Amino acid sequence: MSLLKTLTPEQAGFLVELPLLLNSSMTLDTSLDTALRYLRAQLSAESVTLVLGFPPQRVFECWTICSGEHELNKQNSSIKEGGLIEEVLNTRRAASRIQVHEPGESATCSGLEYCVPLVARETKVIGVFQTRWLERDSTPTNNEQRYLEHISRQFAVSLYTFLLFRQLRKTNNLLSTINRKKEDMITVIQHELNTPINLIQNSIELLTSKSTDDAMRAKISETLSRAFERISRVSRQLKEASLVATEGVVVERESCLLYTSPSP
Repeated sequence: MSLLKTLTPEQAGFLVELPLLLNSSMTLDTSLDTALRYLRAQLSAESVTLVLGFPPQRVFECWTICSGEHELNKQNSSIKEGGLIEEVLNTRRAASRIQVHEPGESATCSGLEYCVPLVARETKVIGVFQTRWLERDSTPTNNEQRYLEHISRQFAVSLYTFLLFRQLRKTNNLLSTINRKKEDMITVIQHELNTPINLIQNSIELLTSKSTDDAMRAKISETLSRAFERISRVSRQLKEASLVATEGVVVERESCLLYTSPSP
C-alpha cells in the first residue's frame, strides 16, 4: 500500500513541506522548533526529541519539545548506556520500549518510547528521532512506523548537509587560524634574520674599506661572530619546530627535589 494512501492530508502535506522548512533561510533552531512542535501535535505525543551527532561520539546535540512547554529545549547530552537511543544507534534499526514507573510511586502508569535512526546516504547514521507517549502500552501501528521512518529520512538528508557545512566552516576557520599564525611566524623570522644580516652587510663594507685598522677589524670580527650565532639560533629553533610538527612532543615524567627555604 502506498504511504500517501495511509496518511491524512495534513500528514502528507507536512511530509512534503518538511525539506523546504529545514532548508529555508531560518536558523536551524527556528526550523526545528517549528517542525518538532508540529510533529508532537500531529502524533499526540508527550514529547519529541531530535538527537544529532556522529557516532561513536558520546555527547550529542538534542532538541526537545514537550507537552505544555512553550520553548524548544536545546542541550548537549550524553547518550545513556543501555538506553533505547544507544541501541538504535548501534543497530541502525527502529525500536520501541514500554516504560513502567517504578513500584512505590503514587500511581503506576506506562508509557511508550519509539526511536528511529537518522540515516543519511543509506549507511551514515547521524542521530535518532525519538517520540514518547504517556499512558500507552502498545507499539506504534504500521502506519505510524512508516510515517515516522519517512519523517526521519527527511530529517537525515537535510541535517546531514547542515552537519557537513558546519564541519566545513570549522575546518575553514581552523585553516584561517593556522594561516594567520604562519604569517605571524614568518614576520618574526624575518625580523630575527634581518638584524644579523644587516650587521653582516655593514661589517663587510667596513672590512673592504682601506681606512679600517686592526682594532676595528677585531671589533668587526666579534660583530660577525654574534650575527652568526644569532642566525644559527634561529636555524636551530626552526629545526626544533619542524620536529615538533612532524614527530610530536613526548612528555616524560621525572622525579625532582624541591628546595624548601629554612624557617626563620
